[in-house]
Amino acid sequence: MEKSTSSPKPTMSPHTSNFNFKVCIPYTERPQNASYVDLNLDSLARELSPMEMLHDVVVLDLDGVFRQRSGWASRVFQVHNLNRTMAQCVDDGNDVSTGLPCRVEQTNHDVAMALEVCGVEAARHSKDWILFIEDDVVACNHTMSTVNNTLSSVNASQVAVYRFGKGTQGTAISAKLYGQLIAKIQEFMQSVPFDVVIIYRDDYGVRLVYPSNLFHHIGNISSVLYRNKRDYLEKYTAMRSDVCGQPLS
Repeated sequence: MEKSTSSPKPTMSPHTSNFNFKVCIPYTERPQNASYVDLNLDSLARELSPMEMLHDVVVLDLDGVFRQRSGWASRVFQVHNLNRTMAQCVDDGNDVSTGLPCRVEQTNHDVAMALEVCGVEAARHSKDWILFIEDDVVACNHTMSTVNNTLSSVNASQVAVYRFGKGTQGTAISAKLYGQLIAKIQEFMQSVPFDVVIIYRDDYGVRLVYPSNLFHHIGNISSVLYRNKRDYLEKYTAMRSDVCGQPLS
């Protein structure tokens, strides 16, 4: 069980960061050209300096459309265009072999690939943590400093995951243990969504959760198409809603 705790690419120049994590934001195309990533990045820029936005934030562009869609495209920070590996499953229905909706299985592929890149980036910049942020959330006030202060007293060799948001909206993943999480996502690639693996599986490492929510979900159009259908929205919209500061468990 989780434990609640109290507490074109620019040339890089030398930089000393105040933060011991690499922010990684997987960006995916959504129906109706919906995009929330600019609001996401705006919320980070309230606390991060331009140099920190350059060195400590990376956008993982899964569909190769970020630079065309985002107002941040001309600003100085890192964008990685990922060569997406397509899931071998039936198009957006239930995979006949597993029953898992194809788009969810595809998301598992995407997250495993993105985490691999994030881990390499974290190591390259000598970071102990990957701060994995979904592209349709915004950081609440003082989130970056709170996350940094909290992680400063956590051993990244022992703790695999530290959640700071509802679900997996904002999740710190150990840069020393991320490979174990990737292996677990891959093990359940065709049967369990990645967020369920992160939140409920306890066999890949110690998991902690911050007492209150630091990331607010703003997206109302999902990249997983069946989640935009009326019956799904009526059933799960309330579950996905949140406010800054609400208790986490």
